[in-house]
This record gives sequence, C-alpha cells and structure tokens, in this order.
Amino acid sequence: MSPTEIEISRHIGDADPGAASTVKFIASAGAVVRLELLREESGDTVEAEITRERYRELGLQVGDLVDVSVRPSRVFASH
Repeated sequence: MSPTEIEISRHIGDADPGAASTVKFIASAGAVVRLELLREESGDTVEAEITRERYRELGLQVGDLVDVSVRPSRVFASH
C-alpha cells in the first residue's frame, strides 16, 4: 500500500476501532504533506500523503487522533 492510497479523516468515536491512529509526525513538502501515523490497535507505523488543502481542512497537529482507511483501487482496462 502506498502512502497516497491512504485516506485520513478526523476520528469519530463510533468508527471502526481498528482504523484509529495517532499523528506522530508531520512534514510539509510543496503541495504534499507527509504524515507518520501510529495505529492504536496494533502499534504499527503507517505513512500517508495528503494534499496541503486536505491538511488545512483537517487542521491536523501532532498527537491528534484520526481514522485511517484505504482508498479503493482504480483499475483501467485496456482494449
């Protein structure tokens, strides 16, 4: 899974408990913001990339609790 396939949203209490993650590190590089997240359930580290616009919408800071999901894959058929 690549960092760009991960969707980040503000944590909602009734969401899937396996999706909850804590923001451990934020690095802004141009139009992309890289996040390092710690999965609450497993303790695994997950890396994600979001747009600067999405980052501003979420107002994320280190220590925030977020929900993590994987974006559906897109498959393009060739003829």
